[in-house]
Amino acid sequence: MSHILERFSRNYRGKLWVEVMVVKGVNDSQEELERISSALKRVRADKPRPLPVRCRLTIWRG
Repeated sequence: MSHILERFSRNYRGKLWVEVMVVKGVNDSQEELERISSALKRVRADKPRPLPVRCRLTIWRG
């Protein structure tokens, strides 16, 4: 998905906000956070925003 955002960000001239939800046990490891950070740098987002997890509607089953 990040390659699509990269391509889009090269051509888009408006403000680009990227929202990222970090989920405990899914993408909260140091390695995953570094991958997210690297992807956001390539996309050149004007405003990367973390999304809070407000409620637990479903149980993650991997």
